[in-house]
Amino acid sequence: FFFECPWCPRLSVQAFEAGRVMQKISLAPEAEQKLETLYARGLKQGQLGDALQQLGQFFPAVQVEILERLEEVDWATIHNKGGFLKGIMERYRTRPPLHLTTDDIKSESTILCPPANALLEMEMCKGTLTRSALSDGILQTLAAQDPETQVEILRRFGEADLSTVQRKANFLVGIIRRYSPLPHTTVDATLIMAPVAQEKLQKLIAEGKLEARELQATVLAAVAALPPDTQSKILDRFSEVDFSEIRNKSAFMKGIVKRYAKKSEKQRPAPKAPAGPLDGSMCTGNPPDQPTPSFWVKLEHLFVTGRLSRDEFDYELCGEFSDFPEAIAVEILQKYEEADLSMIKNRKGFLKGILRRYCKNGSADGNSPQFRALPFSVQVKIETLVSIGLLSPYDVNDACCQALAEFDEHTAVEILNRLQAADLGSVRSKAAYLMGIIQKRKQELPEDG
Repeated sequence: FFFECPWCPRLSVQAFEAGRVMQKISLAPEAEQKLETLYARGLKQGQLGDALQQLGQFFPAVQVEILERLEEVDWATIHNKGGFLKGIMERYRTRPPLHLTTDDIKSESTILCPPANALLEMEMCKGTLTRSALSDGILQTLAAQDPETQVEILRRFGEADLSTVQRKANFLVGIIRRYSPLPHTTVDATLIMAPVAQEKLQKLIAEGKLEARELQATVLAAVAALPPDTQSKILDRFSEVDFSEIRNKSAFMKGIVKRYAKKSEKQRPAPKAPAGPLDGSMCTGNPPDQPTPSFWVKLEHLFVTGRLSRDEFDYELCGEFSDFPEAIAVEILQKYEEADLSMIKNRKGFLKGILRRYCKNGSADGNSPQFRALPFSVQVKIETLVSIGLLSPYDVNDACCQALAEFDEHTAVEILNRLQAADLGSVRSKAAYLMGIIQKRKQELPEDG
């Protein structure tokens, strides 16, 4: 017998004697050309097995696209290439017309560009990401980038060494942040706001009343600087308005925050650790279950000595401190305390100036020239160490990046591997420790010939 596949007329099946069915598959010419490219790269004939028979069932353009997905992965990590190709095809069979839309969010802001969507599908095929691990906030944040940036972010994720990363979705968030100099999404909000406020904010986004990009990071930090019950009231008040009549939703929320902040200040004398409106975990970006006594002790000391008033340390300053880990926040207060304030008229502005200098000099910004000058594998290694909590972004400063750039790519990664293998539990300055490893490696270079 003989029949033609309705999806691809070139697909034919012929029957032979004794009931034995032999399948003769003809791929589209452009797909055959792509397959020849894969063979030239080292793919062996027969490794794909009967997967090629299934491939012929797709439209010609889709056949090529599927083979491109196979070409983009590291074959050394794939034991069964035929099974992997089938996994890609299965996702192409089941993917919805609009990629990555969710049941809760009916907004185009969550639709990735086709190349980025294909890369994300590939990661799901590999098992590095799952749809359940990707929150709507992450997809929205990624979709908010321009198409080229979406693709670059997912390529960097795919090329990273994820063997030591437990929460791979969080690692993806870390890469996205480096492409967002001013964080403005729910990803940042969920890290510092109380759970009850997070839930209400996510609900507004899920209902399509609000887009994450419409709220500035400083406003979200200002909300987080208040007690959880006040955060909840602010979100309730915010959700009651008619959003169609509001042009600047971020400014509108800021107005609500100011009113509640004034009420909160009237009800309480001053924030004291660990209770009060300026919860230490919110001001230093640490999880709520990790208190930050050092920061609050230093801040209280400034209040008592009169070097800073409680009115000067308002929710805006608290929001700016939320961008730093506790150790850096304490160091900033120490710098402020050591300064000669006798000639300073605006002490709050002076403190904000110190904060800005730390933002400029820290390598938390992945767009800094020193960091971007490093080989890509070195950048990924640093991001990996940050994502697993071994380092904070401020531990690898511009000086460290410049020193690493003096080595070739392999040696720089080796230095970071040495840092990862070290016991850093008692190390106070990881940046200085890293510089020590770098200096020692420089001394070893002549012996290497």
